Amino acid sequence: MATTKRTSNIRTFAKLFRDLSDSQRKEMERALSDLENSEEITNLNSTLEFLRRKQNFSMPVPQLVTNNTSKGAVISWEAIKDQRAGAYEVEVSTQANFSTSTKVMTFGTNVILEGLSATTYVRVRAVRTGGTTGPFSDTAVVTPFLFTIVSRTEEAFYFKLTNSTSFTVLGGSGSTFDYEPIRPGPEGFSMVFGFVNMYADPEVAIRGTPDVTIKIIETTNLGESIRWLSTASDHFGAYSIGPFCIQHPETGNVEYRLEVQDSNPPNPFYVSEILWCHLNSVELGSQETTP
Repeated sequence: MATTKRTSNIRTFAKLFRDLSDSQRKEMERALSDLENSEEITNLNSTLEFLRRKQNFSMPVPQLVTNNTSKGAVISWEAIKDQRAGAYEVEVSTQANFSTSTKVMTFGTNVILEGLSATTYVRVRAVRTGGTTGPFSDTAVVTPFLFTIVSRTEEAFYFKLTNSTSFTVLGGSGSTFDYEPIRPGPEGFSMVFGFVNMYADPEVAIRGTPDVTIKIIETTNLGESIRWLSTASDHFGAYSIGPFCIQHPETGNVEYRLEVQDSNPPNPFYVSEILWCHLNSVELGSQETTP
């Protein structure tokens, strides 16, 4: 049976326009050439030919190894023992039955998946130079790690310490720093940091007394604890808070606050005052998706 080869006249169609100048004809030929190339890539015959490729189920099957990364994975395999198999077809889908998928050809033995937001399924088969394909590998299931970053901040200005009690300046119950963690338990953390600029009682500079204290207190369902503590060391001072990490509780909210106290006897002429302060936290939540 004689075979017929598909020919196309799209590329030479511009020659039928005799009134075109040479430059116009060349430009039209270029445009029609691009059209023909696009048609050859996307036409139904090419697609059906791709699907009708011969399969040889005696060819070796790639054995996949999956290494999960942040929102992705690296899928690798060893080259199969078939001298005529020089390429591999990788099929990626979010459907376990590959009803809709993306196919990628590679001459290597690994593929990197990035930017995944859901469970993804991958399978690979070898392809010989003549187009014959082997059987697909077992399906590799990629469950990406999804990260959420939450930033919180509060600040205050000109806060006077009018007596010797401890004042909550920032945070506390019902504030921004009272929240349910994204990832509770020992694997969840919030990084806390801040800054305090204050005018302290002159006693701290003249006598070197540690009576003006700045501290971060954490409260969970397990109780209270001081997570960071410093004392004012000068009449006018600026003090960095942290950074340090607060571990999330197994259940319930985590809450922390900035407390400042001048335990010296009240002095109406020298009232300790926070000129400006701010407190920040960054929470990194990591959760695996579920198939």
